[in-house]
Amino acid sequence: MCAGRFTIERRPLRIRIQTCMHMCFSHLCTSMRTHACSSDIDEVIGMKKRKRDGELSLSSTDRRDVVSELASIRGSSRATLAKTLQCLQSRGMLVDPLVDAPNQQSYERAIDNAFETIALARTPYGNVLQEKTFANGVAMAFISPFALLYQLCSINLTLFGLIKQAVAAGPARILLYVDEVNPGNPLQPDPQKLLQAMYWTIPELPLWFLSRKDSWFCFGIIRSIDAKTLTGYMSEIFAFVVNVFFSEREDSFAKGVLLQNGSESCMLFANFGGVLGDEKALKEVFGIFGQAGNVPCISCLNVRNRWVNFRGDDSLQRHWDPDLSKRIGTTENDIREMCKIVSDPNLTNRKDVETNLGLHYMPSGLLFCNYLMTSMIVQPTRHYIRDYMHTFCASGVAGTHIALIVQTIAAIGMSIDIVRSFAFKCTLPIRINRGRVSDLFFKPTLMSTDKVRHFAGDVMGMVTLMAMFLLEYVAPRGLISEHVECFLLLHTILCTLRRGRITASIRDALQRKIVRHAILLLKLYDNVFAKIKFHHTFHIPDDMYRLGKVLGCFTAERRNKDLLALASATSRQIAKSATMKFLHATISHWASSNQTIEECSMIKPTLYSVGNLRRSTATSLACGEVHASDFVLLRDGGIGQVACFWDRDDTSDIVVQLHKHKKLTRTRIELARSATVFQSVRDIVEAIAYQTRTKHNYIVIDVPDYCD
Repeated sequence: MCAGRFTIERRPLRIRIQTCMHMCFSHLCTSMRTHACSSDIDEVIGMKKRKRDGELSLSSTDRRDVVSELASIRGSSRATLAKTLQCLQSRGMLVDPLVDAPNQQSYERAIDNAFETIALARTPYGNVLQEKTFANGVAMAFISPFALLYQLCSINLTLFGLIKQAVAAGPARILLYVDEVNPGNPLQPDPQKLLQAMYWTIPELPLWFLSRKDSWFCFGIIRSIDAKTLTGYMSEIFAFVVNVFFSEREDSFAKGVLLQNGSESCMLFANFGGVLGDEKALKEVFGIFGQAGNVPCISCLNVRNRWVNFRGDDSLQRHWDPDLSKRIGTTENDIREMCKIVSDPNLTNRKDVETNLGLHYMPSGLLFCNYLMTSMIVQPTRHYIRDYMHTFCASGVAGTHIALIVQTIAAIGMSIDIVRSFAFKCTLPIRINRGRVSDLFFKPTLMSTDKVRHFAGDVMGMVTLMAMFLLEYVAPRGLISEHVECFLLLHTILCTLRRGRITASIRDALQRKIVRHAILLLKLYDNVFAKIKFHHTFHIPDDMYRLGKVLGCFTAERRNKDLLALASATSRQIAKSATMKFLHATISHWASSNQTIEECSMIKPTLYSVGNLRRSTATSLACGEVHASDFVLLRDGGIGQVACFWDRDDTSDIVVQLHKHKKLTRTRIELARSATVFQSVRDIVEAIAYQTRTKHNYIVIDVPDYCD
């Protein structure tokens, strides 16, 4: 009976709501027709008439520009765009058909022409898109770095100014990067579609710009299956790549490249700065064995892997040995002597010799190119630049340490569920794992005894969360103090590296932290987990110091996401198509009228007429994006919560409005009382992770610890 009464009462209500909505909609339509200005109606009628008369037809150049802009939209294939335009045209929804014969084939030709206009654009250094055919017939499309820079600087004054400022103090350097990219299913890679993506940058550019993906320019893309048919594999390809940048007879950065923007010009001189990459990529580029050889490191002569029998030789070291005073560094003469030994035509046991030296014999490879080894790659070990992201975070030392510390705290009665519960209540900043705590963090099924199966960004976030947990729950109880000290050393190392600053004093302090961390790790957990990446951590401070900045692959990996969005062609044409699309998207991006490059810039600000004030809830800073409600570390050591950002429309100075909190302990700040202050955004060091404890009236924070 109740159910029946409920049904009877609900039906009239629904009818009344629908009737009311219909009346409102009808009234709105009537009002719009009533209040429409006759001039507006005449304008619409006139537009339709002019469209029929052909007066609104765009010029051929304008049509190509429109198609080119549409084709640069990320994630849209040429075939999809052609079908979309043809569909809109067939429905009469395009003012101008953009092509003379509006059908799908004509639109596809128009899109191809738009791509070719950019790809085949002539510059003083030739076409922007060029092609190289190797000895075995494999062809690789590549983007001329001279023509690309000339083109970009001519259309973007800010980029031209950054490069001009970077080379003002003297010759710059060219830093290369390579990574294998899977444009298909990540859980089931298709060998036919795997790509080797090559990028480059100038490390003399400002650090804040180098932390953005636009600072990495694409050189070329080749299918991995094609690269493997070359006798020298990636080493042969990079011998060609370095020859393009520093040719003996043609255009070369060593000889100088003229860049212009309007009436201004500058000469860019640069030397070879090295190759940045993960362990696998560097091994392939330089043609060394890595941990598969008796000598697992190109930089250390006396370091051996765990399977080599020392036979009483006191000068040799295991690769995990943290005693750096016993290290014997590899010199340029050592590399040349090794190349000479493996190149001996009378060598009968070449495979054994290669394994003992840790060097492959590749006549077409990078280390066997006489011109490059005598002019550009003078010190090969200085051009072998390890990436801290892969060394620590991507199946690296940090992932191993997380797995070990989880087992340690479980042994004292703190299960992994307690850690997960703590982590879920925390908030990470945007720069660490995209500002969220994933439900995969500390998941038992993704952890083993000596590693975690997580992406590098996840590992960075998990280190932060574990450090907060240890300081909040474990350290105050005096439990496993050496384990806590060891993990906090790892936290300090990663904080220092992600900040990006490097000086002689920071390098020395970072080196001491890494050695101390290694000593404790070996003492607490033995060396059974120590892989070759454990050894590479000892070289990170020197590698970064030579660059002058701490550069990791996080930025270049974000570039790979753009490549994945563009690599949508068939298997055989995927490399060339992706290269052309990358070039097209790059030039369209920098040619955009709203494309600006600033160290500090507000994101989607709101303009107020009074005083030309602008307000925003998010700003892009040198340390990454910072949003309203984020907690930030300030230069004076204080902690504040961002309310919003302000500036004036006629100035570039941005002010942050903060609620500054009082510190209770190292890891806690008071929640109730705070003072509202206005400071320059340049006072923000970085956003930090936090957890609000409303019940106890305080906030748990992660205060980054730097080596400086």
